[in-house]
Amino acid sequence: MIETGRRLPTAERRDQLAAAALRILADRGFAALTAKNLGNEVGITDGAVFKHFSDKESIIEAAIDMFEELLQIPATTNTIPPMERLRVFFVGRLSLMRERPEILELAFTRRLESADGAPGVARVRRTMNSSITFIRTCLREAQKRGEIGDRASPVVLTWMVQGVLQGSARRRASRSASARIWEEVSGILQTDNA
Repeated sequence: MIETGRRLPTAERRDQLAAAALRILADRGFAALTAKNLGNEVGITDGAVFKHFSDKESIIEAAIDMFEELLQIPATTNTIPPMERLRVFFVGRLSLMRERPEILELAFTRRLESADGAPGVARVRRTMNSSITFIRTCLREAQKRGEIGDRASPVVLTWMVQGVLQGSARRRASRSASARIWEEVSGILQTDNA
């Protein structure tokens, strides 16, 4: 629960409500996404929720906006080697999932997608697909540069990286464990080149 009794600027309160909507959807599902539960999460009355949003649909849209923003691919240039880009992505994603476990839950379930119908489905899938494309592109480039082996296709290697990322996030790997996990993944990817 957020600190109560303090008046906040609308933009800040809207962000709190969007974050609360993500937590509620992840923890309890769409049926629990009520004005009362949102108000309780951020310390305002259920009526005050609609001073910041016109309706439930606009709350869900703001929650999806936040989801997209949190899962945005890190801005890296192609001057950074692909395996370093992938390391930054991997460790960053584990850090995000440790700090915001609801994002993990929503990324690998249909709860957020189903809350907004077809438009929400398209937005969430586009966000998730951009991560898959990023991983696959890094792996493909690393193979072309000879940084990793080429016995497995970039598609299969992407599944491996995604699976380790998801499993590590679900186990809530610590910051130091995240670096070790990446080193193991990187070592496996480079095995063919030894």
